[in-house]
Amino acid sequence: MSSKAGKSVVQKVSRQGEGYAVEVTIIPPSKANGGQSQFSLEMGGLPVPDRKLSCDTVGLIVGEYLVKLLFGQRSVIGEGYLTLLIVQMNFDSVQNFLRSMQPMEAGLARLEAENNFPRGQLTDIAGPIQSSAAVNASLVLSGFAGTEGCMDFYYASPFSVQSINLGNRLLVDPVVRVLVPTPLMAALVRALQDRSKAFPVPQTREVNHA
Repeated sequence: MSSKAGKSVVQKVSRQGEGYAVEVTIIPPSKANGGQSQFSLEMGGLPVPDRKLSCDTVGLIVGEYLVKLLFGQRSVIGEGYLTLLIVQMNFDSVQNFLRSMQPMEAGLARLEAENNFPRGQLTDIAGPIQSSAAVNASLVLSGFAGTEGCMDFYYASPFSVQSINLGNRLLVDPVVRVLVPTPLMAALVRALQDRSKAFPVPQTREVNHA
């Protein structure tokens, strides 16, 4: 599944809480996509998530079943963090995110090369944390202007994924907007690219519910 911005038809669905419907274009299997069907989503018309977080620290944890993106805001006085947001994504979702970032990679590299600010680095987040929250996400829209980066996270539940078969649409729920320094977003992308080489490859993509 890949995402792209553009004009879209977005409507509230009848099942409360599932989110907004976006158009899906099914890309047939080919050598270019590894012999598997893929989906292109028109996400440009989705609303911005209501929840917003400003962060100055980014970390990463790769587990057995999912990836945790860590976004922290350091305490102004003393050690530790005022807030920590944990965004959990499955391996497929991370791969989709990395594909969506490919058009921006040249711009990110040029930004780092042409400016004298430090190259972004991830942090092993430790120490006291005043407040924390964990959310799940499966889709990301990202952008940057200079040193200001932005990542909008959305979630499509297993029930929503099944709705693709009912009219070529996916039900997407806005989760959170993270405002992150561009160098840290670039560092996160580099780290995910490196770790993704060892991600498991699913053999089946069945979607079922009772």
